Amino acid sequence: MSDYRKILFEKAGETATVTFNSPGLHNALDEEMLAELVDVCRRLEWDTGTRFVVLTGAGKGFMAGVNERSEAMWRKGDPHSARLKQRQGQELMKRLSALEQITVAAVNGACLGAGFALAIACDLRIASEAAVWGLPNTGVGVFFTWASTPLLVGLVGPARAKELVLTGDRISSQEAQAMGLVNRVVPPEQLMEAAQGVVDRIAANGPLAVRLAKKVANAAAAAYFGDVSLCEPELVERLYLSGEPEEGASAFLEKRKPRFGQQQ
Repeated sequence: MSDYRKILFEKAGETATVTFNSPGLHNALDEEMLAELVDVCRRLEWDTGTRFVVLTGAGKGFMAGVNERSEAMWRKGDPHSARLKQRQGQELMKRLSALEQITVAAVNGACLGAGFALAIACDLRIASEAAVWGLPNTGVGVFFTWASTPLLVGLVGPARAKELVLTGDRISSQEAQAMGLVNRVVPPEQLMEAAQGVVDRIAANGPLAVRLAKKVANAAAAAYFGDVSLCEPELVERLYLSGEPEEGASAFLEKRKPRFGQQQ
């Protein structure tokens, strides 16, 4: 798995580490990284020698949302492709959530938008005190997608989930822990050690019992993806046809406030 360009894949014993590797952009997701993450999840589904997967980011960020320059190119070229991109994002979320390995997000820095979604798709979240969490999607004319909202509601409840997705406010790791989003908060220099410590504690338990316990917990989760994945792609297509996402992306790149409501 050394042929990836936007992620790093390393394996030590029974633990695989997937590192988002675009540090110059705080690991903002682009089409290439998305495709590579889907591919690594597909491979892990067949990797019976790996029991644990740790996700983290290179440099100072975990994943600072989507690369808006990459997004803007395909939005302008064909707004209908938003539906296809949505399905690819949903595939990543479903494959990551359904992996038989125990997944741990070691959140080292900015965890925004797509990064937020990937973190909550993991079984556990260990966060650096320096990490910042948020869903700035509506501020750039889109909404929190990839069928991730049911996962968020399951973690923090409907009221907290609505506050996060509607306001776009950024919160600290301590605030995220207080609302049930994060399992542990540690100093930045202790992050990977803490993630490995959690892995080691779980590894001491019965392998089959651990794997089945995860399956039962996932099955018990209310509205686990549910029907959101069926209606969301068409809703996203309709949103992109409105022009709001294009205006949001342009405003972001031009460092100005978006002028929503003025699209043709």
